[in-house]
Amino acid sequence: MRISDASTNHVPLLLLCVFCACRGTGPTPDGGTATLCGNGVLDTSEQCEKSSECGRRARCTESCACAQLAQVPANTSQVLIDDAWRAGTLSEGTALLYRAYVLFQDPRLPEAFDGIGTDGEDLTLFADIQAAWPRLTTPEQARLKPFMVRPSDPTSVFSTAYTYEISGGLQERDPCNTTDVCAGWKSNVGANFRVWSCGDDLAAERAAILADGEALWGPMTTYMGDPVPDTEDNADVGSPKIDVYIVEPNQARLRGGTCKTIAGIAKGQAIQTASFIQGPEPISSGYLFLSVATATGGQRRQILEHEFFHIQQFAHSTIAVGSWLAESTAAWSERNFLKDEVVNETVYGRFVEKQNEVGNGFLSRINIPLDTQTGGADTATISYEAFIWHYFSEQQLGARAVGDVWAKVATGGYRKMDYTQAVDSTLPFAGNFSKFIVRNLNITAVEEAGQKTYRELDRKFPHNTTISKMDKKGELGADTKMVGSVSLDRLAAQYLQLTVNENAREVTFDFTDVEGGDKVDIELLLKTTPGTALGGWKLRSLAGNRKLVICRDGGDEPVYEAYVALGNHEWKETPPLTGTYKITGRPFCCPPGKTCWVGTTTVRNMASAPTGSVDSLIEAKVMWTNDPAAMFPGSLTPKGTATFSGTATFVNGCTATLAPTTRTISGQGLLMFMGSTYYALGSGIDGDGLLDYQYHCMGGTSSLPSEAKPWLQMMDFAAVKPPGNVLEGTYVPGDGNSYSWHFELQ
Repeated sequence: MRISDASTNHVPLLLLCVFCACRGTGPTPDGGTATLCGNGVLDTSEQCEKSSECGRRARCTESCACAQLAQVPANTSQVLIDDAWRAGTLSEGTALLYRAYVLFQDPRLPEAFDGIGTDGEDLTLFADIQAAWPRLTTPEQARLKPFMVRPSDPTSVFSTAYTYEISGGLQERDPCNTTDVCAGWKSNVGANFRVWSCGDDLAAERAAILADGEALWGPMTTYMGDPVPDTEDNADVGSPKIDVYIVEPNQARLRGGTCKTIAGIAKGQAIQTASFIQGPEPISSGYLFLSVATATGGQRRQILEHEFFHIQQFAHSTIAVGSWLAESTAAWSERNFLKDEVVNETVYGRFVEKQNEVGNGFLSRINIPLDTQTGGADTATISYEAFIWHYFSEQQLGARAVGDVWAKVATGGYRKMDYTQAVDSTLPFAGNFSKFIVRNLNITAVEEAGQKTYRELDRKFPHNTTISKMDKKGELGADTKMVGSVSLDRLAAQYLQLTVNENAREVTFDFTDVEGGDKVDIELLLKTTPGTALGGWKLRSLAGNRKLVICRDGGDEPVYEAYVALGNHEWKETPPLTGTYKITGRPFCCPPGKTCWVGTTTVRNMASAPTGSVDSLIEAKVMWTNDPAAMFPGSLTPKGTATFSGTATFVNGCTATLAPTTRTISGQGLLMFMGSTYYALGSGIDGDGLLDYQYHCMGGTSSLPSEAKPWLQMMDFAAVKPPGNVLEGTYVPGDGNSYSWHFELQ
């Protein structure tokens, strides 16, 4: 293919597993027409219309503003080149050329841009070349052309083996170049595919790949529809075919005087063709590269299927393939269409927390947004691992879930947040993300709570996996408070686990200080039976609530262990939801309206003074009840009777006696608070508070009214931690008074 007119649409757009391009206009989900943000035109009020306009360290949000990525990208070759171009140290043409060097593993890439290796993809390279073409010089265009034609073209880097002209017709070959010139491309032709390689050395592999492709064509096109026909390189066979090229990219570059193997070598690539069909979403056909190692290795069918799924994505949108949907749905498709135990092991290995070919497993990144594409400091791309959302969607909606997402994409009305809007429209995150974060616990306890686990769809799915970011809080005791912080990015989760001591009769989960309104999902997986025996797990959702009090003494089931799953189901670009949580254990609880403590208390007063001495006794029978109408909810008020008696002797020889007198106890102003200790406040009054002593003096008897408030005396300083189900104690302050009490839990 030759490029003769910069205004034409004849530059191939390359997808090395994932591609990102500009948005176009189209209908919105409510039937209107997209205007301003999302119309494909960078208006004065916007920072971006596509993520590539924000650089590789940011993304374009649903409001057409650039926002820093939640996960700082690794310093890959592509990121370093983009940084240099935006800093003005590389020209646009040189930056594009260096990106082509990275993508095609050209030995001429300057060492300063090695980084940790390639992304394994370049999301916007050929779209950017197309947009920049009128601004490039003739020499810059010439240097880019060998990367932009089919491998079978005589000028392709795969045909010339990266040999390039230096001056006066002289050619130079890098000393570390590992490839050979190919002058004779041959192919095997089938009904739907055409497989190419250099010469006859890989004839058997061509035949095997062709057979694999033809076997996949039926089920995959039934599911996703036919790809856009590809007519280029197929004029001699009379009908369009999907071309597959077995290529051998260069493997090494000269570094430090030695040839060093290039990091991050790709196994396969799907490439958009030169011709585009405009509609609600631009679409195109495509062709495939498979490396020689892939063609001769054990993952041939898996990689072929994965890359052909990208070709089918091109038939829905050449823009959406730049989003996380490209790799996450293609990874899902591997198990859906191949149903091979070895393949499934690879796919499911992207969920569990261990190193895989693209990252460290989805469970290692539960705290960053689901739709994140770039990895951290040492991981280039992790969107493959998000296949688990589509696996989850398949369980919720059936196998058509992924196809339905791409059908929505094709309408052109679901472009927000790099097409995460289409995913939300198919299976809303609100109402489902809470189930997703519970299912990601992926333990038997989830099944015992009556919830689905991933092995329900496929018994080969790994089970009882672990989450290293699980915050293990230890044991919650009867006098314990656990406090922690919450920071939830959108479409991200946070987990904690704790055990509960038998003596903690009341357990409170309190998330009222976490912001976010109804965007926060709070799911509690609670074990209600002791020991390690199976069973007893229950799921409690705090949807619409932020606090749960579990009171064993009020009839609630006990809690012996708990998993807490927190999630933020907002999919739009918003700041993380933050706050603190508190989980407390108390030795007892008392539900509203219930009498929880019944018992007796005794107050003995023996005091001497210059005027005389007194010996008095108060014996009370008391019931402490949680009154819902009390001024302080949860406090206890007393009911019962108190019997008073006593004698007094004065220095003048007179005496006073109080015959046993029983009065009703009033809870007015008297409260007992429950907690790690029990204590009372107030001045509970016996009747009207007056007791009639009989005063005997000089042969006569008279009435001597007196006031008694025993509860204030007894309880203000008598706070104790109850042993077992009994609240009891004694107190002798040394002033002639003694106090004792004994209450039993009902």
